Amino acid sequence: SGWVFDRQTRALTLVDVAVQSFFAAGVREMVMSENGRYVAFSSAGAGTQRQLVPDFIDDNGPMVDLYVRDLQAGTTRLVSRQSTDTRRGSPAGVETTTSEYPGVLSADGTRLLFSASFAQLIPNGSTARNLYLYRWATDDIVLVSAATGQSIIAPGVSVDVADASTDASFSMTADGAFAAFTASATQVELAAEATSGRRNVFVRDLTATTAPTTLV
Repeated sequence: SGWVFDRQTRALTLVDVAVQSFFAAGVREMVMSENGRYVAFSSAGAGTQRQLVPDFIDDNGPMVDLYVRDLQAGTTRLVSRQSTDTRRGSPAGVETTTSEYPGVLSADGTRLLFSASFAQLIPNGSTARNLYLYRWATDDIVLVSAATGQSIIAPGVSVDVADASTDASFSMTADGAFAAFTASATQVELAAEATSGRRNVFVRDLTATTAPTTLV
């Protein structure tokens, strides 16, 4: 399980709190926001006793899912969910696997940058590993590894930020405004300059309406 220790109050707080009392789901990896309020973590907890959110009973066996917990409010949200699920929890048995590494949180914890190869995270998604941004305020996910102004993956286009989850390289500014990442693309250029499908470093503006992507 994942725990947070408060050095001032010397209190221990459980992160992977299950819906059912006196149970925990188990944690693979976790990261905390700078302000200490939010924790993003990956878990493969399965079954009703290790259920982390009300609308999602994990039946994926060893498959890993991604969550964010608000330690102040005592609430947990499933991040790696289907984009069409209005209940904010994927149906049991759907493979919502992400990488075990939970990603990068903004300083205030309201934005989480992460990589995943789950096609149903966004409409017209891809099974190639892409980069996504989860926004707590609006409880939604947007595509980051995309060309300027694009928020979906066009048909026939392949963008891959890594061959494996351990190879993904990305970061985000403390205010959650910009993301830097490595990626290769086919049938499209992420920036104005031609890259011929080679892996390059890009920066994407996460706040601008046009969401520009720049080749570094």
